[in-house]
Amino acid sequence: MEKFRLTRMQAIGLFVLLTLIATFAVINFLRGEDIFNRSNSYYAVYDQVDGLTVTGPVYLRGYKVGMVEDITYNPQQNNFEVELKVKSQFEIPANSTAEVYSADIMGARAVRINIGDSEQILESGDTLASAIQADMISTVMGQIEPLKEQAVELMATMNRTLESVDKLLDSTSRAEIQSSLKHLNSTLANAASLSRTLDNISPELVEIVKNLEVLSKGLGESTDEIKGSLENVNAITSSLSKAELDKTIESLRNLSEKLQDPNGSVGKLLSTDSLHNAVNTLINDVDKLVKGISENPKKYIKVSVF
Repeated sequence: MEKFRLTRMQAIGLFVLLTLIATFAVINFLRGEDIFNRSNSYYAVYDQVDGLTVTGPVYLRGYKVGMVEDITYNPQQNNFEVELKVKSQFEIPANSTAEVYSADIMGARAVRINIGDSEQILESGDTLASAIQADMISTVMGQIEPLKEQAVELMATMNRTLESVDKLLDSTSRAEIQSSLKHLNSTLANAASLSRTLDNISPELVEIVKNLEVLSKGLGESTDEIKGSLENVNAITSSLSKAELDKTIESLRNLSEKLQDPNGSVGKLLSTDSLHNAVNTLINDVDKLVKGISENPKKYIKVSVF
């Protein structure tokens, strides 16, 4: 049997064909398309596709399930139609959405399919509802812009405040502030000196506190004796209160009444002037006698000489 042999031209043609097939496979592989798996095509319409490119990834719950096959501009509707190639083993409910979002911090855009809960499954060629998430840079800039305006207003306010303070702090005010600072330094120095003094006398203060503790302890131990003394004082007070003071007062009252009675001996002596007259007469007689002896002593005194 004669062996099958390729001619040189046939061999060259076969080599070129295999090269083309390999090149096609490598290109699709680099594009992220799996030529060995069957894919479904879905469409989504967007007003803008900033950052989204052909061969961009398509994710489902964080897993890459396809890529962006084509982006077509529709001038009549002024929008963009995006074709998504998704592996056929992934079923997409009818109420799912194809959302364009920022895939990384550099601003690269991708599409993620947010799975809905509809029981109806989309067929290849159907259109998905679309959504666009603001990219990170736009979001950050949107948040920074109000802060920028607030910062500008704050700087303007600070400038006005500094100008007002500069006008307020003239040479006289500065001198007064310097004087106040000097007084404050002096006060702080005095406080430091006082603190050092307290540190020096702290042992004496500790000793005084100890003495107070000893005194307090002694008073606590003498509580029973003090209590007994108070009980004795109470007993004396009670005895005085129970004494027969009423009888003594009554006796003094009776004595006073007897002294004032004109019928009594003492009362007659106190109430009549006979004693007074007799005393006056006696004094007058004594006075006459003394005067007579002074004037004529021989009449009353006789002196004999032996």
